[in-house]
Amino acid sequence: MREGQKRISVYLPIELYTEIENTECTMTEAIIKGLELFLEPGQEIGTNIPENEPMLSHELLTGYQSRIENLEDQLKAKDNIYLGRIEDLKEQLKVKDSQVENRVMSLEEQLKVKDSQLESKDSQLEKQAVHIQTLINQKAIEAPGAKKPFWKFW
Repeated sequence: MREGQKRISVYLPIELYTEIENTECTMTEAIIKGLELFLEPGQEIGTNIPENEPMLSHELLTGYQSRIENLEDQLKAKDNIYLGRIEDLKEQLKVKDSQVENRVMSLEEQLKVKDSQLESKDSQLEKQAVHIQTLINQKAIEAPGAKKPFWKFW
């Protein structure tokens, strides 16, 4: 290990790597030069604008303001589109709700009809059961094997 030095690993874009390879300096020298430029006094860390270039703050400000206005307009347009879509979906939901409500009412009416039909069937079955029980009771009263007199034909 070299004294006073630290080993680092760096990922570089392919284009930048090939440009450095085409120069006469080594990769280590190129990285050291770039880091020294980056850390020069008076240079704000993380900015790409050198201190010696004049910054046109008024032009930048108007550019940013126009960009902001453009983005706000785009947002308003998107909001209007979404609000229209929401209203359309609400209308569709109301239609579906009314269809479901009508279907439920129709099914309730069918249930009422079926209930009345079942009650009618129950009363008919009860009448038939009473009639059959009456017939069974009449047969039980008559003596088995006894002949009826011929003059009682009614």
